[in-house]
Amino acid sequence: NSIDNNLTMSSFHPKGETVDIVGTNTNTLGRTCEIHSTCGVVIRLDTVLRLRSIEIRPGENAIAVYWVTDGIDRCRVGFLRRHYVPNTEYYDGALVQVVEIYSPDDESTIGRKTFHRNMGYCVGAIIAPGLKCSRKRECFESVNEKNDVNKNLIIIDQMDFDSPHL
Repeated sequence: NSIDNNLTMSSFHPKGETVDIVGTNTNTLGRTCEIHSTCGVVIRLDTVLRLRSIEIRPGENAIAVYWVTDGIDRCRVGFLRRHYVPNTEYYDGALVQVVEIYSPDDESTIGRKTFHRNMGYCVGAIIAPGLKCSRKRECFESVNEKNDVNKNLIIIDQMDFDSPHL
């Protein structure tokens, strides 16, 4: 007899602070690469993204959003709205998890209009604070408190309790 460890991760969406990601359906300002004609196509629910402060034109800064896979920043998929820029120190380097995606086929009229007005739109929950956050520990604790981490449990589906190895 052997132990059958069928482990599954229960799905949950963070409930912490969220950010608005715009421009996910356009390919200007570096949102294209040799693989994707529009890099925002990679965004799905639960996708992890990193926020980075960049200068898009001389004297004009923005917070760009990059798709992260295997811990590496890949494609630029969008930007945070402009009103986040004054708080760049808090957001620069932060990781977010996509919790909501608006589409041109959205059931809601507001969802469809939001998608078109912003040339692509999704919402991400902060799962790790920015690298330069002056209150990094406080920021991290605050985000984790809001996330209700207890929902992210590993559940053992089946186990052979008659196994002599227990």
